[in-house]
Amino acid sequence: MSSRGRGHGEGTRDQVLAAAMRKFSEKSFLGATTAEIAVEANVSEKTIFDLFGDKKTLFLEVRESIHRSMIKDMLPH
Repeated sequence: MSSRGRGHGEGTRDQVLAAAMRKFSEKSFLGATTAEIAVEANVSEKTIFDLFGDKKTLFLEVRESIHRSMIKDMLPH
């Protein structure tokens, strides 16, 4: 992990990613705010910026998470 996110557990990161996925799917990238995502994830907005830097990076991480999940589901168990 980069220097971003220091002091925050992996659970917090996953919590924010899950909340962001819900908000982006409900409202789109432009419609969802980091403040709304923070409330949904039960973290401060500062935590989001500590972990991801900005909303675009958070969105790209959500997209990557979805991609990894799809690939995992397609591979034989």
